Amino acid sequence: MDPTIASILGTILGALLAGPLTYYFTKKLVTRQAFNKASSDFKSAFIPELRYLDYRYSPNRPPEIGIYKTLSLAFDRHEIAVIKFRTYLSAKDIIGFDKAWEDYCNKDNSKPHFIIHAEPDGITDKIKAQKFYLEKLNNLLEFAKLNH
Repeated sequence: MDPTIASILGTILGALLAGPLTYYFTKKLVTRQAFNKASSDFKSAFIPELRYLDYRYSPNRPPEIGIYKTLSLAFDRHEIAVIKFRTYLSAKDIIGFDKAWEDYCNKDNSKPHFIIHAEPDGITDKIKAQKFYLEKLNNLLEFAKLNH
């Protein structure tokens, strides 16, 4: 085969392979970047409540309005974040995500119920209650791990 023809055929074959591969990897990169942005936005919606529930962030803060009221007042912001972020999950992840969301807020008839352990007596019970809801919240936020 003539080297010129072989070179032309090699160039054409390379272009035919490079186009779809470039498209595939570009699409994958854009999808990953969009997920990471959505993940960051999702987690940001929960920062005040994470700070409230996790005593490591502010162990000496004065008493606040209570777990029930804190989580209830944040519910609309959290639900909006859930609705927005849910669209970035796979069908397989949506099932677990929905369960983690319902477990976090004990959602019944579209209203949250932060009742279980919500208003404990004494500081020991408050720490247990904070850990209880912090675990539920962390289970929900597990779905927002950055995609590298």
